[in-house]
Amino acid sequence: MAFNTTGEELKEQVEEIIKCPICLENFCDPRILPCSHTFCLECIKKLAFSNHGQFQCPLRDGDIMSTENIASLPSNLVVREMVDLVSKNAGKQRLTKNRITAMYTIESIIIRELRTN
Repeated sequence: MAFNTTGEELKEQVEEIIKCPICLENFCDPRILPCSHTFCLECIKKLAFSNHGQFQCPLRDGDIMSTENIASLPSNLVVREMVDLVSKNAGKQRLTKNRITAMYTIESIIIRELRTN
């Protein structure tokens, strides 16, 4: 099966995958529930606190856990690696854009100086 996904579309899909469905930000300390859904640890804790110490998976699959068990949820290492990879690449892209802007600025200054001399 062939996919006609452009690089930009793939990037958008990956960025959507690494977002927590609760806070809608990139996962921070992603934890995997027994139902296999993943959320930020802090998001899980906040929802449990607001629900009298009980966390129920917001995707309505029926999983409920008490506050005492939240800390023992395993990290989702695959999601964590994806977030790290996307963050590193985003930093490189910003650096490249900054370099291009700096080069353009320097070039503009040189051209202006050459024209006035």
